[in-house]
Amino acid sequence: MFPQPQRNEIDHIIRTRLLQSPADVKSHFPPILHNPDLAWGVLMTSQFFLLTFLTKEVGESLSESTNKGYGPYPGLITIEKERKASFDLAGRNNFFIDCKIKNLYSFRINPDTTAIIQNHHQILNTRELGTVKYVVDLSYLLSFGEEITLDNYISYLDGLIVYSIEYWRSINGQ
Repeated sequence: MFPQPQRNEIDHIIRTRLLQSPADVKSHFPPILHNPDLAWGVLMTSQFFLLTFLTKEVGESLSESTNKGYGPYPGLITIEKERKASFDLAGRNNFFIDCKIKNLYSFRINPDTTAIIQNHHQILNTRELGTVKYVVDLSYLLSFGEEITLDNYISYLDGLIVYSIEYWRSINGQ
């Protein structure tokens, strides 16, 4: 059985850090966070936590792969060392923007890793689903380990969101 996300705390962080930010701060946010059709979802396993922002339309299309026994993001994340992946993630505050990955796992995650994934394009050819294409507009990824645990991942998520806001402001000259 997988752990259950702390939805009230996650919702509070999203509201206070992102949705209710002052206009001058929001002006630096990626387009998905300005979308009136914004939705967010959580994928949580015993190995990782993924918070994703998407439009309702994208969410509906991703549910097709889930209904066929795949996760909502086929090919995005693996924890298996023997799987080939474009990026082997370790450490904190990894930031990936505008990547396009075809027929490989995008991210192999190691314990105690945090990452921000923005405007990520994934293309995967499968026998069961055919060609699967999707865009991850914005996701926050945390992997569990000795430091990031079920007891404290919310504070790491909050810190990662703060880091992303500071990053977006810095690349826009603020």
